[in-house]
Amino acid sequence: MPETLAAIQGLSSLTVTCLNLFHHRFDTGNLRLNPQVDLDAYDAVVVHNSASYNPANVASLDSLLARKFADFGGARVLFKQDENYRFRHTAEVIGRMNFDVVLTCLPDGELSKIYPRSVVGNGVRFVRMLTGYVTPSLRTRFPAFAGTAVRPIDIGYRGSIQPLDFGRLCYEKRQIGEEVKRRLAGRGLAMDISSRWEDRFGGEAWFDFLTRCSCILGVESGASIFDLDGDLDRRVQGIVQRLGPIRDDSAYCEAFLDSLRDLEGNVAYNQVSPRHFEAAACGALQIMYPGEYSGIFLAGRHYIALARDFADLDDVLERARDPVVRRTIVECALDEIVMNRDYWIESFVARLDEWILLSLEEKGRKRRERVLVKHDAHHGLLLAPHRAHLDPRLRWILEGATGEMTISLMGLELGGAPEVSPLAGLEGFLGDQPLVAADASWLTLISSMVGSDPAGNAALRELLELERSLALPTVALCERYGASTSSGRLDDFRWYLKYLLDVTRSLVMPVLSLRGLQFVVAADLPALPAALILKAVLGTKVLYDAHEYWAENDGRAEPFEIAFWQGVERRLAPHADLRQVVSPGLAELLGDETGCHFDAVPNCTPKRAFPLRSDSPQASPAQPRTSKVRFLFQGLLTPGRGLEDLLHVWKTVPDNAQLCLRGPDGDFKNSLVRKASDLGLSRDAVVFLPPVGEDELVSEARGFDVGLIPYPPSNTNNANCCPNKMSQYMAAGLALLANDTNYVRQIVMAAECGVVVDFGRADRLLAAIQFLASHDAERTAMAESAERYFLAVFNWESVSHVMYRRLLELVANKPTMGLSSWAVGPFSVYRDQGATADAAGRRAETSELSPSPETSTDRRANGDFQHLIHRISRAAWRRLPESLRKRLRPLRSRAAGGRKS
Repeated sequence: MPETLAAIQGLSSLTVTCLNLFHHRFDTGNLRLNPQVDLDAYDAVVVHNSASYNPANVASLDSLLARKFADFGGARVLFKQDENYRFRHTAEVIGRMNFDVVLTCLPDGELSKIYPRSVVGNGVRFVRMLTGYVTPSLRTRFPAFAGTAVRPIDIGYRGSIQPLDFGRLCYEKRQIGEEVKRRLAGRGLAMDISSRWEDRFGGEAWFDFLTRCSCILGVESGASIFDLDGDLDRRVQGIVQRLGPIRDDSAYCEAFLDSLRDLEGNVAYNQVSPRHFEAAACGALQIMYPGEYSGIFLAGRHYIALARDFADLDDVLERARDPVVRRTIVECALDEIVMNRDYWIESFVARLDEWILLSLEEKGRKRRERVLVKHDAHHGLLLAPHRAHLDPRLRWILEGATGEMTISLMGLELGGAPEVSPLAGLEGFLGDQPLVAADASWLTLISSMVGSDPAGNAALRELLELERSLALPTVALCERYGASTSSGRLDDFRWYLKYLLDVTRSLVMPVLSLRGLQFVVAADLPALPAALILKAVLGTKVLYDAHEYWAENDGRAEPFEIAFWQGVERRLAPHADLRQVVSPGLAELLGDETGCHFDAVPNCTPKRAFPLRSDSPQASPAQPRTSKVRFLFQGLLTPGRGLEDLLHVWKTVPDNAQLCLRGPDGDFKNSLVRKASDLGLSRDAVVFLPPVGEDELVSEARGFDVGLIPYPPSNTNNANCCPNKMSQYMAAGLALLANDTNYVRQIVMAAECGVVVDFGRADRLLAAIQFLASHDAERTAMAESAERYFLAVFNWESVSHVMYRRLLELVANKPTMGLSSWAVGPFSVYRDQGATADAAGRRAETSELSPSPETSTDRRANGDFQHLIHRISRAAWRRLPESLRKRLRPLRSRAAGGRKS
C-alpha cells in the first residue's frame, strides 16, 4: 500500500497531499479528521479503501470539520473494496456525502444490487478498479533464470481465515492450503503452507517468501455471499444454534456453508488479487482453483488449474515439476500480465486523473494547466545549485537534447537583489528560484514524502546530519569531525552545511508541481540530495553530473572538511542511476572512492559556437592584426589559476609577445593590474580586456594567436581539469600553451595543437613563450590542428552523445508525454499553517504535505492525549497471546464497526 500511495502522489498530474490517519486521527473512535483540516484548500478529496472498509469511518471523517464533504465544492472520490461488508450503510454514505466518483470492484451488472440509484443518487459515477496494480518495483523483481532456478520450497502458500458468512469463495482461501498440505503429506515435498494470522509475511519478507517458492497456491479474491435480503445475521444465528459455536474444522465449515448454499454467488464479486501479480512478478508458478481472475489470468497459460475436488492433484504436481511447463507458464505470466501496461499503477493513476479532472470540469473547478513542453517526449530537468548562467555546461546540456528528449534547466538565486538571468527567454529555462531556508518542519515533511525509498532516505539522512551538526556548539562540532577548535574554517564549514540544506529545499519544492518529468540531472554535489528526494517522490531517474571533485572544490578547505564531503559523496552517489565527471582522471578517482562507475564527459563548447568564416557577411570582425603575438587568457580572474606566475615571467619575454587577460572586474583583477605595474610591465606588454558574454567568447578570441591554460596542478581538480576555455580556444583557431595537467596534456598532444610545459619551471615556460612568439609557421599549424580537432572530435555534440543515449535508455520503458506544471496556491493540511508555509512555498506554488509538528491543534486536549491512548491500546493488543487475540478479535471488530446496517 505505501508504494501504491507513493505512486499516486508521484504520477498524478495533480499535487497530492497524503494524510495518514494513523498519525493524524483525532481520537480513538471512528476516524475523524482534525477540525483544523481545511477542505477548501483542495480541489479534490479522495478517501482510500484502507480508510473506507467500515462505512462508519467514512461517515465520521467530516464530523468535526467546518466544511462537510456534502458541501465541498471540489471532486469527492471514494475507493471501495470489500463491498460485501455493510454495503447498505456504504450506499447511504455515498448518497448523503455526495461522492462524485466511486472506484468499485463490482462489475457493471451488479452495481444496482449494491448501490441503488434511489439511495446513492444520480450524480455519482461508478468506475471499476482492480484490488491492486503492478508497481515499478514489482516489475523489477523477476529473478534471472526464474523458470529453471532451483527454489528451496516446492509449494508455498499464505491464506487467511475469513468469516464463513462471507461465502465459499472466502473459505477457499484457507481450504486450498489445508487440503494440499494434508493430501501431499509424506510425499517428500518441501511445503510451507499456513493460513494462521501469526504466520503471515509483510513487506520484503513476503517477496522473499515468493522468490523461494517454486509453486504458490492461489484462489480468487472477493466474497461470494452478500446479505441482499437483510436476514443473513438471523440465519447465521440459527446455524450456530444448530451446529454449535463456530469452529475451524472442515466438517463444520462445509456444513455451515451448505446451509447458505442458496445465497452463494448472489453477487459476482470474484476477482484477481494483488498477490497474483506479486507471485507472477517473483517468478513463482501459480497453482490455483479455476476462476475468472478478472479476465487477466488464464488457466493453462498463466497458471495451472487445480480442481476443487483435488482429483487431478497428482497430474497438476507432475506438470508443475516439468521444467519446460514451468518456464513457459512463468514467463508467459511475466510477459503478458506483469509487463502489460493495462495493469500498471501508472495506467491506473492516469485514469484516476481523468475521472477527477472530468468531475472538476463539470463543476467548473478545473484549474488551468501551464504547458511547459507541448510535444510528447522524455522530459528531464537539470538542477543547478547556483544561478544557472554561471556554468555554460548547463546550457550545453539543455540545448543538446533533441528528438525524443527535452531537458529543462532550473537554478537558484543565492542572495542579493533578484536579477534578470542572462538565460531569460531561453526555451526550457525555468528560472533561478529563490534560496529559502530549510527548517525542521520541512525535513519532517520530506520524511513523510520519501517513505521507505532507499535514495530518498539516503538523502534525508545526510540532511538530518547537517541539521544536527549546525546545532552543535563549536567544541562538539570539532569533536564530531576532527577539526581544531582554533581552525579558521569553522564558520565557512557551517556556511556550507546550511547552504546544502537550503539548496535542497529550494530545488525540491518547485519541482513537485511538475508533471511528466522522467529524469533529473544534478549539477554538482549540492544538487544531488534534491535529485534523490525527487527520485523517491516522483519516481524520476537521476544523472549525477559531478563535474569535478567537490571535496576539494574550495581550495582553502582543511582535511576535516575534505573528509566530510568525501563521505557525503560516497554515501549518495550510489543512489544515482548514472554518474559523470569532466575527465577520465576524475572518473577513476571518484569511481575508486564511491565504488560506482563514472563516465567522462568533457567540457566542450558546441559546434554552433564555431565562428563564421571571415568571408561570410555575418561574420564578426576578427581582432585587428598587429606585429605582436598575442597570448590570450579569458575567464574568471581568481586566485589559484597561475595568473600571478604569468606576470612574473612576462618581465623577460620577447618584445613581440603580448599578454591579454580578459575577465570580469573585481578585487583580484585590480590586484593583477597593480602587480603588472609594480613589475614594470607596460600597458603594451600586458593588456587587460573588458569581459564579454558567454556567447561571444569564441568569436572574440578569433584573431588572437595563443590560448593560455595556466592552471597549476595544485589539487585534484586542477590536476585533472578540463576547462571550458580549452575547446573555446580550439574553436577559435588558436594554438594552446598549457600548464602540465593530465587531461589537458592528453588533448593537446592528441590534437597536436600546442605546447604543454610545467609553468612552475620559469625557464621552461619562458622557452615555450619564446618558441611560440618566434615560430610563426609552427604556431599557425598548431592553430589549424586545433580547429580541425575541435570540429572532428572535441565538441559538445561529439563528447555528449553517449550521455544522451544512456539517459534515453534509462527512461525507455516510460511513455512519452508533455511536460506541464499545475500551479497551486500555498496551503497546508491544517488551517493554522505554522511553520510549513513560507516564502518558498509561495514562490514554488506547491502544496505542503503534512502539518508542522508545532501546529497548535496538535496540543489540544483531545489531540496528543487521545492519540497516546490509542497507541497504548494498540501496543497492549499486540502483547496479548494469539490464542486470546483470536477469541477477542470478533468483539474488537464489532466495537470498531459500530452499529450494523
